[in-house]
Amino acid sequence: MTAGYVEPIYLQPLYQQRLLYGKGGCPFTCSANQSNVSYQKGICPVTERMYDQELMLTNICHADIRHQDLQDAVTAIHKILEHARDL
Repeated sequence: MTAGYVEPIYLQPLYQQRLLYGKGGCPFTCSANQSNVSYQKGICPVTERMYDQELMLTNICHADIRHQDLQDAVTAIHKILEHARDL
């Protein structure tokens, strides 16, 4: 799991188990259109790659953050990128 980000929604247990309401699995089973929808890993490879390897979201941006806090975060990211080959 990537810190600060939830896995793609279609990989959540709700979709994988196709069970939301009652034992019948509605809405996944109570509509003819929904029964053929695939929620398996691999249906959105770009989303999965970004979640697994590329995307990092944090709670750094919030209402009371100061400009200097943002600048510090940007400086840290630039420092990481500068030294990425050494990591």
